Amino acid sequence: MQSIFRIQLGTRVPRFKPIQIKTAREKLRKGRGLLEKHQCHVVQVPDSGLLVILLGVNHFEIESVKAVERIIQGVCPDAVCVELCEPRVRSAGLREEGRRIRGSSKASLRKDLADELRKQSSDGVRASESGAEMKMAFLEAYRLLKPIHLVDRDILDTVQRFRAARAAGLWPLLHRRLPRLAEVLSRKHLGWTVRTAGRGRAVPESCMLRMFHRGQIQLPWAMRREVLEAAQEMRDINGGEKMVPLESLERLFDRQRIEEHMLGGHVPMLHELRHWLGPESDLDVVTRVIGFERDAIIARNIREIDNESVEYAPHGLNGPLVLAAVGKAHVQGVAHHLKLPLSELHEIIADFSDDGEAFMNIYDDI
Repeated sequence: MQSIFRIQLGTRVPRFKPIQIKTAREKLRKGRGLLEKHQCHVVQVPDSGLLVILLGVNHFEIESVKAVERIIQGVCPDAVCVELCEPRVRSAGLREEGRRIRGSSKASLRKDLADELRKQSSDGVRASESGAEMKMAFLEAYRLLKPIHLVDRDILDTVQRFRAARAAGLWPLLHRRLPRLAEVLSRKHLGWTVRTAGRGRAVPESCMLRMFHRGQIQLPWAMRREVLEAAQEMRDINGGEKMVPLESLERLFDRQRIEEHMLGGHVPMLHELRHWLGPESDLDVVTRVIGFERDAIIARNIREIDNESVEYAPHGLNGPLVLAAVGKAHVQGVAHHLKLPLSELHEIIADFSDDGEAFMNIYDDI
C-alpha cells in the first residue's frame, strides 16, 4: 500500500538558507511515523520553497486535539497555520490567552486553557465544543514561540456569500424551511412521473430536467449529472428518446451518497453544464462557497505567510516547514491549490471575488 506520507516536489525558489531546508527535511524524516499515523500530507510549494504539512482534523473529535498537540511538539514546525479568522479568534479571547502562556513550560500550560481542551467528553470520543483542535494549535504555537497565522476567510464574508448565492424560487425555499415536507412532495411527484410515463422502468429525460431546473429535487450537481448520463447510455442501447432508468432514480434520496458527493472534492458546476443540469442547488452552494472558495483562499494565505510579522516569535518564519491544521474536507482542495502557480491561484480567487461565481474548469477529469 502506497504511503500517505509524500512530498509533492516543485521548482523551489531559494528563499531559505540551505541549512534551514536541511533542518526541515530532517524534522520530516524523524517525524515520518507520527505524520503517517495521523494521515498527514506534505506538499512542497513550487514557487516559495515552503514545505506544508497538511493535517486534516475533525472539529469535534478528541483525537484531532491530541494529533495537533503531538505533531507541534514532536515535529516542531517553523510556523503554524490554523483554519481561523480574526473575528473568531477575538470572540474566543485566544490572543489574550496566548500572550499569558507564551514561553511557559509544558507543566504550567497544563494548568491553563490547554488543559481544558485536552479533557475528554463523557463518551471519550467527541470534544465538548467545536474547534478545540484549532485552539490547541493556537496555544501550542504561542507557548513554543512559533509564528501563528490565521489563513481562513473572514466568517462574516463566508456567511454573506452563502446567503447571496442560495437559489431562489419556491421549491428551493421549501427545501430550506421544511426539508421533510419538500422531500415527501418530491418523492410523490417523482412517483407520479414514473407512473404516468408508461415506459416501464424508465422516465423521459425531459421530465427529470424540468424537476432539476425547478429545484424540486435538491442534489449536488455531480449526482444530477450521473442521472442524466445514465439516460444517455440507455438511449445508446435502445435508440430514440433519452430515458432515465428507474435504478438511477432509486438512489436520489440516499443521504449517504449525497454526503459523499459533497465531500468528495468536486469542483463547482461549470458554465457549459448549467443549461443542462439546471441552476445551483443549496448543496452546490455549500460545495462552492464553503468548500472550493475557502480551499483557494486558505492555500493563498498559507503561501503568503512569510509577508507577515509576528511580534512574539523572535525569529519569525525561521525555516520552510509549516504545519497547516484544516478540516478534513479541505485537505484535497488546499493541496491542489498549493501546487498551482501563484498567478493562476490569484486569478481563481479574483474570479469569484469579482463576479460572485467560481465555476472554474481546473480539473482535467471534468
